[in-house]
Amino acid sequence: MKGKYLEDRFLIEEHIGEGGMAHVWRARDVVSGKTVAVKQLKSNTADPAMRERFLREAETQAKLKSPRVARLYHFGRDMHHGSLFTVMELVEGADLAQLFERGKLPLSLTLEIVDQTLEGLAHAHQAGVIHRDIKPSNLKLAVVGGALSLKLLDFGFVRLQNTDKHLTADGMVGGTLTYISPEELELAPLDHRLDLYSLGAVWFEMLAGRPPFVAKTPQLTAVRHLTEIPPRLETLVEVPIEVADLVAWMLEKSPADRPQSAQEIRDYIASIREKYALTAPVITPDPDIAKMWGVVP
Repeated sequence: MKGKYLEDRFLIEEHIGEGGMAHVWRARDVVSGKTVAVKQLKSNTADPAMRERFLREAETQAKLKSPRVARLYHFGRDMHHGSLFTVMELVEGADLAQLFERGKLPLSLTLEIVDQTLEGLAHAHQAGVIHRDIKPSNLKLAVVGGALSLKLLDFGFVRLQNTDKHLTADGMVGGTLTYISPEELELAPLDHRLDLYSLGAVWFEMLAGRPPFVAKTPQLTAVRHLTEIPPRLETLVEVPIEVADLVAWMLEKSPADRPQSAQEIRDYIASIREKYALTAPVITPDPDIAKMWGVVP
């Protein structure tokens, strides 16, 4: 693909990623001059569910207009291979999973990451969109002028609230088992509060350096999500009790016992920041990881 054009407009420059169903390329829009990301469904993907998932992801990103969600610019079909593709905002930087490789994160940074993720989720939930796969690799982090700028990625498992439309067959679950909510595993009715559980599991890992449930097999991990109470954060790491309480609240088994909205959690985070004088951190990455962060002056 390198050096080829899609629709005589998008010049493919570099392969930058690959998932189970699609390749991701850095490309240049020769009309606007922008550098963009092209996500192209693999030409050998004949599974109708995969195609539907790809189409739904494009449909969802087109309707979400938030600085915390990568913008969708264009949707098309490669005339040579017949494969579907989308053209999106190119999000530079590291994902949260890459930062985990460097160990636990400082509290002030985790507050900022969680707050910006909640900003994106609040917008999605108001639009009736449930993400269903909140995990570290779907949180992209860049540094703009010394400040964190987060983008939510991969709406491929999205479910539209108050409809029957979703992207997994009956009897199957979406999401990633390390961070999945109990109601997903029980195949219970789903709503936006499952995203809050998954984010609670991610936040736990940011602070403790390990997920709330660790097991030898995916099946045992699922059982622990369903049956065990996660350890209290303050027994593993030094954090304010208000943070430990909030994470534990997000990880309640029943959606009715969790915070009821992303904004409710943001309000609690604001009160914690005020009480402990925790401002958004100024980020100056070490030179060896500055490129990974996608630092923008």
